[in-house]
Parts: sequence; C-alpha cells; structure tokens
Amino acid sequence: PDAFSAARAAEKASGGRISPSRLESYFSCGYMQYFSYILRLRRREEAAPRSTDYGTILHGVLEKFFRVYMERGVDEQEVRPLAEKFFEECIAENVAVSASADEPQTARVLVRLKEEAVKVCSALRVEAERSSYKPVYVEQYIGGEEIPALKADIGDGEVELRGRIDRVDALDDKIFVVDYKTYKCAKFKLDEIYSGMKIQLYL
Repeated sequence: PDAFSAARAAEKASGGRISPSRLESYFSCGYMQYFSYILRLRRREEAAPRSTDYGTILHGVLEKFFRVYMERGVDEQEVRPLAEKFFEECIAENVAVSASADEPQTARVLVRLKEEAVKVCSALRVEAERSSYKPVYVEQYIGGEEIPALKADIGDGEVELRGRIDRVDALDDKIFVVDYKTYKCAKFKLDEIYSGMKIQLYL
C-alpha cells in the first residue's frame, strides 16, 4: 500500500476528505481503518480507564491552561492552582476515569498524573515565556472556515487533508506547530515514518 492508494480509498469513502490519523490507521492495519472510518465501529464503553484516557486528560488540561494563557497570561504562582482545577474538570468529563476514581489503583495513578500535569504546564509556560513565538491556536481544527483544508492532487482526483492541531505558536508570518505526545512511540523512528505509521506531526 502507498499514500496514493490510501488517499483514493478515503476519497471514495468520505467524499475526498482525509486526515493524518486516518492515513496512519490505514498503514498500520487496513482492516482497522475500514472498521473505524468506513463502518464507524467503536469500542464498547467500559467503566475502566485505559491508558489513552490518561493521555486525553493531560491534553485537556493543556488545552484549558493555554486558552487562559492566550486570554490574559498566567503568572508562575497561578500554574499549580489552575492546572489542578483543570485536571479535576477533565476527570469529571471522562466517564471511565471518573467512575473509577475512588478505586485504589486508579487513585494512585491520578495522584501521579495530577503532579505530571502541573509540571508539564509549568515547563511549557516557561518555554512560551522565553520564546518569541506565542500561542495563537489551541486544539485548532484544520478544514473549517478559519483554516481551510489542505488540498492535494493524487493524480486521478483531489483529496482534502483535515485534522486537529494541539497548539500553534506564531511569530509574524512564521508558525511553530506543537504536538503533545504522552507515550513512548512519540520517539523519532525513521522506519515508522517511512511506513506511514507515524506521520501526523510531519503532515
């Protein structure tokens, strides 16, 4: 399989729209892409958190934190109370985690995760303060009116590349894309990029 065949399959199934996540799914497992994006099958919801739930919580905290940072700035003394407040909000918004938050194993994980959320918010705030680039978008959808989809010619047709960016920092006419990763496979591996399994950031 190659990028063009994946794009053609997406074009036929979804009216010419495709996302980096969908391409990664295709290259990882064609069946997974078919079940997830064409049949739109979903995992059965269970009252038990998965590792992806914890990553979602951290992403949520960072989104809320930098929305405040963009609106009015955040002082160093505000980092912990804001991060802890947003952490509790994100837990409440996650059914699987909130349902098991009182269980000993989940509770221990959440204690460590809350401290990690505070540290990450603190470190990224310091980085933003030191940089000439400043956050202008968080959780920004690519493919809407504000930022239109990227159109690509695939030879016998055209596809629109859509998706969502964790954060975009800007300096004049230059931009810096920030993609939050909370798992081991975030490491740069050329073979995974070449095979199309880890291409989100580069697209």
